[in-house]
Amino acid sequence: MPPSPDRAASWAFWIVIGAVIVGQGAGTIHLPSLAALAADLDTDTATAQLTLAICLIGNGAGQLLYGPIADRAGRRPALLIGLGLLTIGSVGATFAADAGQLLVCRFIQGLGAAAGPVVGRGVLRDAVPPERLVVAMSSLGLALALAPGSAPVIGGMIERLGGWRWSFGLIALAAVAAWITCRLHLPETLSAADRSRARHTGVISGYGVFLRMPAFWGYGLTLTFTFGGLFIFVGLAPVLLIGTLGIRADHYGFWSLLPSLGFLAGTQVVRRAGLRLGGRRMIRIGTLVLVAAGIAMAAAALLLPLSAIALMAPMALFGAGLGIQVPNVMTRAVQLEPMLAGTASSLLGLFQLGGSAVIAATAALLPHDDAAGLGLALAACALAALACLKLIPR
Repeated sequence: MPPSPDRAASWAFWIVIGAVIVGQGAGTIHLPSLAALAADLDTDTATAQLTLAICLIGNGAGQLLYGPIADRAGRRPALLIGLGLLTIGSVGATFAADAGQLLVCRFIQGLGAAAGPVVGRGVLRDAVPPERLVVAMSSLGLALALAPGSAPVIGGMIERLGGWRWSFGLIALAAVAAWITCRLHLPETLSAADRSRARHTGVISGYGVFLRMPAFWGYGLTLTFTFGGLFIFVGLAPVLLIGTLGIRADHYGFWSLLPSLGFLAGTQVVRRAGLRLGGRRMIRIGTLVLVAAGIAMAAAALLLPLSAIALMAPMALFGAGLGIQVPNVMTRAVQLEPMLAGTASSLLGLFQLGGSAVIAATAALLPHDDAAGLGLALAACALAALACLKLIPR
């Protein structure tokens, strides 16, 4: 007997949330181990930092893979492919013999991890009524924020107990468990009729539908600059906190939770005020909060002695801005052409992660101990995102 619609939707929601958590956790779980990883593989700090950027690039490339599959073959097959790649990349990273092998495996990890957010946004579009979609997107966004913020807590503990290879081994085991759960329990939320209609739209034509929309460019570029700022911080934070301030690796993860807690606060603002204020206004408010956070970090660095709280308190504010802005951007973008929600989700992910990875790669050019420069970089990215909102019609 098939599950009831409500039960099937609930299974689908929690399974994709689990897949998102595993995939996004894979990206940052090793950050407390960067110094140990560099020493173990006989490489330098800049190469160790590339393990984050290359994973983001793989994640961005994967965005283009899963949307067309999810729209034409279904959400379930797309997620199974992604979790399979995530498992392969994680096993390879666990046993990497040198930095080159690790970077290849990190790219594969990122490629696999992309499936969770892409399929997740499609599942929510399929299963959730339009009036509740922004709240559901907030839940997905919370998983996207909490997983990379929480994973370094676990990674720091693992670093002290067994080393960085065990962190990737844990991700491999979690990815296998997620694949089995998906295979056994994930219902298909996209109807056969919708899959059939999507097959009559070519993949390139589907992307063209959105790339011809100025509004979609506005949403996409807003995400590019927003997450570009975030990942500049993610790349430099371990160097500042562990290398410059001497924070222990297992304590670093707890500090890294502050932006995620800020994101949680931001999503609560969306839940309480989103319907009343409207999506466009919420996007603008969230982006202004991001600008304020960057300026606050730069001011704290210039006026106060460098400390963990002076660095991370502004990032909690930055997280709140993300929690207000991102769910509304995602919701409005996937509703532009509902039949091609998976394709829209793919392109959004490419803007979000591919574009931001390119911006984050420039973090290697910044002085590793310049918190004021980091704050100004965050503010500049947020101002660029604010300018992109002009592409979105009122």
